[in-house]
Amino acid sequence: MYYNGYMATLELLRAVERVGSTNNIKVIKELEILKVSAKDRIQHFDAYMNPTTHQMQQTVYLATANDEAAWKKDNDDLFKVLAWSKPQDVEDTDAPKACKMESYEATPSYEM
Repeated sequence: MYYNGYMATLELLRAVERVGSTNNIKVIKELEILKVSAKDRIQHFDAYMNPTTHQMQQTVYLATANDEAAWKKDNDDLFKVLAWSKPQDVEDTDAPKACKMESYEATPSYEM
């Protein structure tokens, strides 16, 4: 349930480390080229940031509750994955037209 929040925070902190700064513009530019291996995300396909929309393109899973008796032995086995899709197969192709990001020049720059 907390997976996406954890991964977002992890990648944000890694970006700060890579650029060696907390400057928001530098960090944003670093995140815009983000690619994360499937192994690191524990998913089937690599994930990547869409620099135009800032949407993380990742494997999308269709799941249901795990009703099988086996989960009673493992309280973490809550879901049964029914199918998954490659990031490029489920990408919102209309998002770049609808999402207009503020320019770097118009964005206030901060650093701690």
